[in-house]
Formats: sequence, structure tokens, C-alpha cells
Amino acid sequence: MRPYDLKRLGRPASHGCVRLHPDNAAKFYALALEEGLGNTEIIIKQ
Repeated sequence: MRPYDLKRLGRPASHGCVRLHPDNAAKFYALALEEGLGNTEIIIKQ
């Protein structure tokens, strides 16, 4: 991730994608694997 990309963390990127800090993305992925990718539901509220 380029340094300037970190300025927009937490905001929509495109087509529903949300930027996460690389450390948080790794944690989220590990949790999703633990629970099962098919059992992982993501709900974003503003």
C-alpha cells in the first residue's frame, strides 16, 4: 500500500470496497478464516 492510500482508510474505494490498514486487513482475514469464509458476513453502517 502506498503511503498516500492510508489517508483514505475507512472510506469506500469502489463498488463497495472499503480500504483497511494492512495490519487490520490481516487480522480480519485471520478471523474470517477461523470462522469460515462462508460464515463471514460484512455489514457496513455509516
